[in-house]
Amino acid sequence: YTMFLVFCQCIINAMFAKGVLLVTDSPPDKTPAYLPFICGITYVGAMLASNASLKWVNYPTQVLGKSCKPIPVMILGVLLAGKRYNIIKYLSVMLIVIGVALFMYKDGKSDSSGFSLGSGEMLLLTSLTLDGLTGVCQEKMRGYGMKAHYMMLMMNLSALVVMSMSLLATGEIWEALTFCSKHPEIVPEIITSVVPVPLVKTSSTSWCRSSGP
Repeated sequence: YTMFLVFCQCIINAMFAKGVLLVTDSPPDKTPAYLPFICGITYVGAMLASNASLKWVNYPTQVLGKSCKPIPVMILGVLLAGKRYNIIKYLSVMLIVIGVALFMYKDGKSDSSGFSLGSGEMLLLTSLTLDGLTGVCQEKMRGYGMKAHYMMLMMNLSALVVMSMSLLATGEIWEALTFCSKHPEIVPEIITSVVPVPLVKTSSTSWCRSSGP
């Protein structure tokens, strides 16, 4: 139930962002409404593709793939958002590429233990591309002065709109709720997997604002 899990994640993220905004000053925002909506779509699409990839690749491979996120963020940031980075940022990304290549082809094994472009890898590439597009949208929203937690709230609310329609259209929402009612022991697992995420996102967002992608 990939969509249901992402839906729960977006709810927690939105609640966290709203809670932060309630206790902090949030100046008026003049960002065009279409930007958070597009960003929400690419954001939730990246999460769905990443989670779905686990049907074909193991978790360490998924984590390794997602560790390459700065690469599409930087490339698409330069091409679509007009960003410029110093040489240190480019060298950092190059080191990531080298590290991933060394890990994938360690011990000279390039057969079944090496990289092969299957369904899982294609989903990871899709997720990374959508991460890059999300970064472009976020950069444009920052250009309008949108603050981090307001951005987080609007992105997740937009994602919830899309996810709600998808869950209702596919009927997955009812299947997932039925599954949870039959296996209530899974509910604490869902909660513990989604609650820490907004805290991590807040920390990583603060770091990215000072260090780039």
